[in-house]
Amino acid sequence: MKINICKIEKITFYTLLALALSIIIIPKFYLTGDGPSHTYNAKVLADYLLNNNRDFYKPFYEINRNLDPNWTSQILLAIFTKIFPYWLADKVFQIIYVCVFAFGFRYLIQSLNKTTNLLTLFFYPFCFTLPFQLGYYNYSLGLGLLFFLFTFYMQNRKQLSSFNQLGILIGSFILVFTHAMAATHFLILCALVIIQDAIHLYKEKKSIKTIFENLIPNIIIFTPIVLVIIGFTMRQGLATTPHALTIIQKTLNFLCLYCCQSTLIVEKIPAICFGIGILFFACIIIIKGNCTNKITRNTFLLFTIYTLLAYLNAPGTVAYNGIDIRLAFLPPLFFVLALSTYEINSKINIAILFFAGIIQISFLGLRFSTVLNVSNEIENILSISKNIDTKKNVLAIQYNTHGSLHQFELDNSFLHIFDYIGAMKNKQLIILNNYEADLNYFGVQWRAGKNPRLAMPNIILGKAPTPTELNNYKSIAAIDYIILQNKMQTNAVATDNDYLQLQTYLQSNYSKTDSIQSLQLELWKANSPKLSK
Repeated sequence: MKINICKIEKITFYTLLALALSIIIIPKFYLTGDGPSHTYNAKVLADYLLNNNRDFYKPFYEINRNLDPNWTSQILLAIFTKIFPYWLADKVFQIIYVCVFAFGFRYLIQSLNKTTNLLTLFFYPFCFTLPFQLGYYNYSLGLGLLFFLFTFYMQNRKQLSSFNQLGILIGSFILVFTHAMAATHFLILCALVIIQDAIHLYKEKKSIKTIFENLIPNIIIFTPIVLVIIGFTMRQGLATTPHALTIIQKTLNFLCLYCCQSTLIVEKIPAICFGIGILFFACIIIIKGNCTNKITRNTFLLFTIYTLLAYLNAPGTVAYNGIDIRLAFLPPLFFVLALSTYEINSKINIAILFFAGIIQISFLGLRFSTVLNVSNEIENILSISKNIDTKKNVLAIQYNTHGSLHQFELDNSFLHIFDYIGAMKNKQLIILNNYEADLNYFGVQWRAGKNPRLAMPNIILGKAPTPTELNNYKSIAAIDYIILQNKMQTNAVATDNDYLQLQTYLQSNYSKTDSIQSLQLELWKANSPKLSK
């Protein structure tokens, strides 16, 4: 009996996609590092623009009037926060991202040759990555959009009518305002294709005029996008910091596909197996298969090499943003896309099906209980919101940002958990830990003189401000509530002596209004307006 690979691919893809979405849909919360902050800032943006308690926000926040990258998630979440409760607004965006990435990955692969192959089922490890877990929403969504836009470009590049040029230009603007790095990836991929097309024309002994005429539509399309990225880069600067790891350490991390891990250390096992599986299938496919699209294959292979070298040589940060973590999973991702340009026989396809299913189920099996436990912990943590009045300023002090139960071992997913309180529909709050307002490319920014990070530099990355820093900011604006969590989990920065000083300060200036001992969580309220003017 002849195997219908096309039907098998469709059924299996939708089954695996449903399983992938289940880990987001079933728990009330799917916590990501920056997700709560994105949701809170989007809610503030919507309130501000719709004049909903604008007078309360205005002394602290102002609208970013530059249409910068990172706006896509802000706009979508701003709409969602007006339709759904805060936790569902965040969840809806996550669902959209997974669907855009998975369908974009599949659409690109299916466009590469006429035969169906089941490499489309490899989407999961590249979708639920460490960058997504850290809440890099715009970059993650940008990669999904890149798949669709690059496919459209490849299908129409030889007949760039005015309509096609306009479509690519609009898509490029959407991509660049989602994330500049994803847009840069797209430009590099297109540049590699354009160069190969020019070489092909040259080999056919076409005139320089003909080659240049083929370049003109591309110049018209991409010049505005390049100028936008250059303008954004000039505003941000390219200041770098050294990377903490050596190239050898980075290489070891890469070989373990650490960027395909997101919650638990034990995820290293399916991640390594996935990497080995890619190499195994690559050997078989390249030996037995026939490449049907050499230009696209070469483009993806060159991009694989470029991203690998960029990852290995990346500094710690560029313009205060981590770069290597955004690059680390791109080499295997685009290597898989390169393999998709080969014809694959039925037996290899069936092997890919079983392998993809086992890898995805392994990841889900390891992650699901953790995500459920974290969701329950979040509900307990956020129960303190009932004792926080609206139109107040709230400062969260966390000695550890892995959660009190240490469920997430690989990242600081609880870093912005208390931003969810400010995203609640019945609350208008100034969350003083708001890191996004400290940057100049999100929707809202701190007004001059109101940025808490200038007076209290130790309110990030699990650090705790000193009593002196608290008083410095209280001379600028009120600190109505202080949330203290994981006080017993001190680190090198927050020593026992630091904690004792903070306790003395809180007991003198605040009253404890709520406490959840099992979560090492305390809520302190300022004693009087005089003490928090």
